[in-house]
Amino acid sequence: MERIDYDEIYSRYHDKVLYYIKGKVSVTEDAEDICSDVFTKIYENRDRYDEGLAGISTWIYRIARNAVIDHYRTQKPSDELSEELASIEDIEGNLLKKEVLEELGEALKKLSEKDRAIIVYRYYDGLSLKEVAEKLDISYSGCKLRHTNALASLRKCLEAGYDKG
Repeated sequence: MERIDYDEIYSRYHDKVLYYIKGKVSVTEDAEDICSDVFTKIYENRDRYDEGLAGISTWIYRIARNAVIDHYRTQKPSDELSEELASIEDIEGNLLKKEVLEELGEALKKLSEKDRAIIVYRYYDGLSLKEVAEKLDISYSGCKLRHTNALASLRKCLEAGYDKG
């Protein structure tokens, strides 16, 4: 087993690994943290690498893939609908949660059945947009578009409700 040169590995693979992780994790800071963890693991385990089992790039990407999986495994599910929708609470200050939920329920009723399903699956059931698309048997891009439009419609309904009050 040949000893690997960590500095060479870092300079050769850092940008590639970061690009790979950014493709899997939407928050840039999280991707950078995960990338840093990957190279820490590579450094700590460099003596365990066995070129007879896998090529160096395969070994590195397996570590990166596992780090991304660990990131999502340890991440708490978010109860927020989106930054846009969450900021609606600031329109009238701190409204009682019950009132906001009632308004949201009324706004959801104004959406089409499919758009309402997208919102419920995404935020209540915690499914990814890809999973929602599969569940509703629509394309991923179509699901993304409907999701964006549904959030915009909800926002308009909620803002209209606040304007009345």
